[in-house]
Amino acid sequence: MGYGLVCLVATGIVRENRTAKCPLKSSKILGKMDRGTSDRKFDTKNEIAAVRWSDNRVVSLITNFEDTRCFTTVERRMKGGKQKVDVLSCVVSYNKHKKSVDLFDNHMETYFSSIQRKKWYWPLIVNSFETSLVAAWKLSKFFATEQALDLLEFRLHITIAFLGLCVPRNIAGRGLGIQQKNPDYLKLQSEHILVKIPNGKQRRCQHKNCTKNHSLFVKNVIYDFALNVSYHSI
Repeated sequence: MGYGLVCLVATGIVRENRTAKCPLKSSKILGKMDRGTSDRKFDTKNEIAAVRWSDNRVVSLITNFEDTRCFTTVERRMKGGKQKVDVLSCVVSYNKHKKSVDLFDNHMETYFSSIQRKKWYWPLIVNSFETSLVAAWKLSKFFATEQALDLLEFRLHITIAFLGLCVPRNIAGRGLGIQQKNPDYLKLQSEHILVKIPNGKQRRCQHKNCTKNHSLFVKNVIYDFALNVSYHSI
């Protein structure tokens, strides 16, 4: 069913592997041609046009309402100075109106998680989390403009909050779990954990007015410091 039957019009970028059955010139061929070179095909049945245009890189677009035969000219810096390059009107229109959609995708890609798993559903989980995080960041900037954080700071706050939830807690009526299996691991008050320094090494106590060394140190979610627990409490 064509888009025209439901009165929906759109122009958007499409990946080259999604236009395999459309006989457009490949990116390799267009990339070797002059900047501004383009190729277009039109589906008369569904009234959809596909174009591929070469600039700094080759871009593929699909539209069902833009005229792909119209061009404008823009200046591009090249060797020897500036030069005028032909630009499809649908490309100009897309760049003008893309705004939020591409901007949102750009924010997601900036700090997108690099953790990979073999499960088929893992990309869905990561993408859902990243989408929610960027959306929450956008809302925080809208409702709290005076306290707005950049995206990296916002992600750090979220990460620290989740790490805080992962700190083991002593729950009445339950076994000690990992504390029973690992004598070098001891949960102290608050969010501090007592950990034995590897290789039997010692660190100087960082408590004020104390010069003793100790083989244990207190670890927090964000920081860690040596502490002689025989004489000091958290």
